Amino acid sequence: MAEYNHVGHLEEYQLVGGVPNFQRTLLKIKRPYFNHTGFQSLVWSPELNTLVLGLGDGGSEYDPNNIAQDDNQLSGKLLKIDLNKLSGKDFTNNAPVATFSDLKDQHVPNGAFTPQVKGLRNPSKVHYEATGEADDKKGDGDGQRWIKYLANTGQDTIEWIHGFDSYGLNFGFRPWEGIFPTSFEEADGTRVIAYGLEASRLPNYYRPLVEYTHLDPVLGPNANTGSALYWGNSIPGLKGQLVFTDWISFVRTPKQGLLMHAAVNRNNLQEVQQVKLFNVDLSEVGLKPGEPIFYTSINTNGSADRIFVGGFKDIQFIVNQRNNPLGSNNLAGGLYEVIRN
Repeated sequence: MAEYNHVGHLEEYQLVGGVPNFQRTLLKIKRPYFNHTGFQSLVWSPELNTLVLGLGDGGSEYDPNNIAQDDNQLSGKLLKIDLNKLSGKDFTNNAPVATFSDLKDQHVPNGAFTPQVKGLRNPSKVHYEATGEADDKKGDGDGQRWIKYLANTGQDTIEWIHGFDSYGLNFGFRPWEGIFPTSFEEADGTRVIAYGLEASRLPNYYRPLVEYTHLDPVLGPNANTGSALYWGNSIPGLKGQLVFTDWISFVRTPKQGLLMHAAVNRNNLQEVQQVKLFNVDLSEVGLKPGEPIFYTSINTNGSADRIFVGGFKDIQFIVNQRNNPLGSNNLAGGLYEVIRN
């Protein structure tokens, strides 16, 4: 697209005396719309020994430009970043890019950015699990099986999380949402398939291990905001399971984000698992009467035996951050640990 809404920057900083100092720009990517950029999605891959970056489909609804399925587009992909090939490169003064063709035109080394999976809508971070099982699919002789967990924020019907142990996969968006063809709701409340022909031409996409629907009258979910594995013993029955958050449920009282979990069938990562809800006591959070809490992220500590959830008490959290100076105690955000009572 010739026009774009904003430019995202991937930049390198060095910590000097506790102060981050800018070093260089690795990528400037132009985005056609303001949303679906991917979030908390730049992580270090212990499997690939380099950075990986999850990029959303570029924004708007239903991926109108079919970016997630376009092999030339950077967006809608999980990218491996080869830092060795970017050694000494600084793209601070370069024009922003959108495609692999743009990278080639700017003489970015071939293979500096490599798509690992495609068909993403709005992914959060990848969570890695080393199972200890012998696996040499990549031919590198390391004898290790790595399972990756990648949550996606859905469109308007389904939220889903993938588990996968190989690359070169297609997660199906835009024609597929979870295990269903993408649909949208009309004014009378009926739902119609948005991209039926496209869905019929993509029957063998890679299916998720977790999905849950906006139409669930008990959960009333809104948008998945991340996942992580738990390996602790303090919460009975949870060890080895996937824990994940949803932004907000407006049907629950009080209105609050959802904390959920599901088992993982490591022998069949495309077998959809039952979603179970945590009953979370929010009495220590300090909510005012009628005040909701929005869950924006989830992670565990290094040993994966403690669960932490990021949350905001105001839907306009981005505005609140921008309008309040650093160090202000009026910011709505908080980091909370989930413990067993």
